Amino acid sequence: MTIPNIVHFIFGFKEQTTPFPFMFYVAIWSAHSVNHPERILLHYHHMPYGPWFEKVKELCELCYVEHVPDYIGTKPIVQTAHAADIYRLQMLKQHGGIYLDIDTICVRSWSHLLQYACVLGEERAHDKLYGLSNAILFSEPNGAFVNIWLQNYASYFQSSGWGEASIQMPLQIAHLFPDYCHVLSNKAFCYPSWEMCEKIFQTVDNVDDPDPDLITLHLWNTNTVSKEHIESIITDWTWVTDHPLTLYARLIQKILNTK
Repeated sequence: MTIPNIVHFIFGFKEQTTPFPFMFYVAIWSAHSVNHPERILLHYHHMPYGPWFEKVKELCELCYVEHVPDYIGTKPIVQTAHAADIYRLQMLKQHGGIYLDIDTICVRSWSHLLQYACVLGEERAHDKLYGLSNAILFSEPNGAFVNIWLQNYASYFQSSGWGEASIQMPLQIAHLFPDYCHVLSNKAFCYPSWEMCEKIFQTVDNVDDPDPDLITLHLWNTNTVSKEHIESIITDWTWVTDHPLTLYARLIQKILNTK
């Protein structure tokens, strides 16, 4: 079995009080433009709104999630991100495909990765391997790696923690069952990493070309710098035009040049 070229996003697991951001539109637009998936599914509970969301609806199917996870085993979920963490695995177990965080941008085709049963990328910070990122996940339906992950999720999960079950545990599974998952370096999805994500948005005189290993970049919405750009700084294409010597603008230009 191979990984179906079906893309899944999750958004709106909490009530929406602000319009859908432009940069989240770019996440879906870039997946559509670069990878030409058979389907793009946006899984939501609270309906997003705003002009960029109206454009998103032209690119994807809306999938209503009736029940947002509120427990993992007997442990309560108190952070919305944790609900999305477990739901993405349940979704991939059922349907297979590619899960992308809504704060990503696709840069290069992932067609060569669809031959594997499961694909994850390293997440590093301060030159140390922290785990395997769950911001970008590839899996065949009912895949062995995702099944083991789900079976052990509750024992690792901490309601007040962050990445124990979602990032650190999959690295341990990959060490125990290396044949179940194809692991990429952090350059594929997670570089620049969260502690240096200002490099994504800062202007430099000689901005480097995108790393040749970069496939899809996670933009780290939980980082203050990235969050500010998503929520209030990069609100349309104008910023991209006005800041050509930034990595983010270069990535968008690369997509436009290859369409």
